Amino acid sequence: MELRASNLELHEKCVGCDRITSIGLCGMYLEPAKLWTKFGGCAGRTHGIFKEEKKGFVDPLKASKKAAKSKAKKEHKEKVAKKLERRDIR
Repeated sequence: MELRASNLELHEKCVGCDRITSIGLCGMYLEPAKLWTKFGGCAGRTHGIFKEEKKGFVDPLKASKKAAKSKAKKEHKEKVAKKLERRDIR
């Protein structure tokens, strides 16, 4: 593999990364521009990291049961809190 100055250049999307050294080279990869052009991204980037949203199927029956269960728990907690308040007053 032949190293040329053109191979060591940073890609425009590397700007802002914490891994860029003081001399303007990537501290993780030898040819960072190749990663962006060939693979579409850099695994070591420290900027512009976005979480992917789940795109899975949500069963509506399970979702409604979960919502009802959490609502029942909330109502129960409120009921217990009211009972405890009554005891404190007496």
